[in-house]
Amino acid sequence: RPEPEPEPESSLMTPPEGVEIVSKGEEAFAAWGYKDSRFVLNGRTVKLESPHYELGGRELTRLIPFLEKEMATKIDLSVKPYPVPRRLSVLPSRLPTAVLAKLVSALSEAAVSVDDQERARHGTGHCLSDILELRTSSLRRSPDAVVYPACQDDVVAIVKLAEADDLCLIPFGGGTNVSSALTCPDLKAEPRCIVSVDMKAMSKLLWCSPEDGLCCFEAGVTGLKLKEELAKQGLTCGMEPDSYEFSTLGGWVATKASGMLKNRYGNIEDIVREVRVVSGGGEVLWQHHQGSKGSYGRGSFGVAEVKDLMIGSEGNFGIVTEVVVKIHKLPAVTEFGSAVFPEFSSGLAFARQVWQSGLRPSSIRLVDNGQFRLGQVFKGHDSSSAAAKAAQYAALWWKGIDPKRMVACTLRYEGSPEEVRAQKSVVKKSLAEWGGLAGGSASGKAGYQLTFAIAYLRDFALTYNMLAESFETFVNYSVLLHTIESVKTAVKEAHRERGVCGEALVSARVTQLYDDGACVYFYYIMDASGLADGKKVYNEIEAVARETILECGGSISHHHGVGKHRAKYVGRGEGERSGAALIAKATKEAVDPKNTFGVRNGAFSVVEE
Repeated sequence: RPEPEPEPESSLMTPPEGVEIVSKGEEAFAAWGYKDSRFVLNGRTVKLESPHYELGGRELTRLIPFLEKEMATKIDLSVKPYPVPRRLSVLPSRLPTAVLAKLVSALSEAAVSVDDQERARHGTGHCLSDILELRTSSLRRSPDAVVYPACQDDVVAIVKLAEADDLCLIPFGGGTNVSSALTCPDLKAEPRCIVSVDMKAMSKLLWCSPEDGLCCFEAGVTGLKLKEELAKQGLTCGMEPDSYEFSTLGGWVATKASGMLKNRYGNIEDIVREVRVVSGGGEVLWQHHQGSKGSYGRGSFGVAEVKDLMIGSEGNFGIVTEVVVKIHKLPAVTEFGSAVFPEFSSGLAFARQVWQSGLRPSSIRLVDNGQFRLGQVFKGHDSSSAAAKAAQYAALWWKGIDPKRMVACTLRYEGSPEEVRAQKSVVKKSLAEWGGLAGGSASGKAGYQLTFAIAYLRDFALTYNMLAESFETFVNYSVLLHTIESVKTAVKEAHRERGVCGEALVSARVTQLYDDGACVYFYYIMDASGLADGKKVYNEIEAVARETILECGGSISHHHGVGKHRAKYVGRGEGERSGAALIAKATKEAVDPKNTFGVRNGAFSVVEE
């Protein structure tokens, strides 16, 4: 690649003619998940083509009618305004030839790429804005190169080279974030060339000590590989976020992730014992003494531990290279359960009571009526006999449950036979107290697994101009129901005020429980047909939802992180001198004074009003 001539910024904003997109690896491009998994349309029947999920091959004859009825619209299936692209246009790399040669010399030719498609992918995550930018070739900026370190020494070499040649580094794990965390700062905010450091080649299990209940993995390991590696030894760390097939251990640390089995194993901050991180200047930070295959279970050091600084750091302080995590024996028993309730309040009271008992299932998820009915649609063609349907309705009627208001709860039990029996006993007692009706294990397992398959639905809907996204928060129990109703009302009003076609489809579910509150997920989908800028309108309505959440006392995020998408809310309610922002900036000055890691997420984001 020849040395680029200096160009004015304006000339760098016009991409060259597009290049053809070629599928690489197992991941789909400009869509969620595996490249061999996607929803397809045959007439008005939708089917998930996938060898990875039990839902694969099932014909969903009721999905399109369900969406049209709920949204009071007619979906034009003959038009694809946002298809997965066949060609891609991105701005050219600005990396000087001499610096490219240095990177190749430090690593290898195969470990350095300036390929347009790889650069585009590494400048995007999986929020709606990212996917729209990929599908419309409207990326404002992409990394100038992507590097693939194979070991910690490679990472150190990359960081030292970056400081010597004035480069900006952005760590990359699985690229599954939904916070615009990988979006490159614009040229005004970040004039240096940007290099994405993809960690997935660093995925080895370095050591494992079942006696200590600890193991150490390189940070680029995906959740799926981590789970499989530990299962070979009859072990688990219990961390299973919805994205675990593609997200990485280092990414979990960076975003302060949470998983579906949190009730039993905890969140990432409970699971991680130590991290090793390469910070500014190539310095390796590590809490324990060098080379030890162990970890301090607890220590009083007079200052915050390295792991505490890195959990939730979103790539601002350095690159996590190794992580020590707690491990457990695989549970002897894993079973599923489900239940339905007359309304959301009784379902929440049930879930909270089970949580507070201490004998809790590893996963308790409560969905509102809208999500419950969508789940029924995913069962495919309803072949139940008239007699069977009558029996179901009779059981609901006897319990005083209206199908138009009922909510559902899915449960996953884990532990010894004795533990599981005790968990089920608590669930049974609480069901009776709160008017619930047990739904069986098959429904519970189907609901749990639907989480993975439904992630593909958003990008399928996008193809046909249906814009959808999820957003989450932590909220205290005292205002939880009020928050859900307030957000739904605010979204519907904003939807109408902006002249969006049809009705807003907005729903909620509770996914993680605590002593003082819970994580609430919201889902919103709108028909963007007839809008000049659907993305702009969607972002405005999502902002209304977030403002409402904060006004009700909810958090900026429970586990998705802040990134750039929610950066303007950092310190909300704390005044100009936000405590979190002050600590973050002081840490930055200490560990990365030259701002080598200039991703600018969270408190460091340059937010345009």
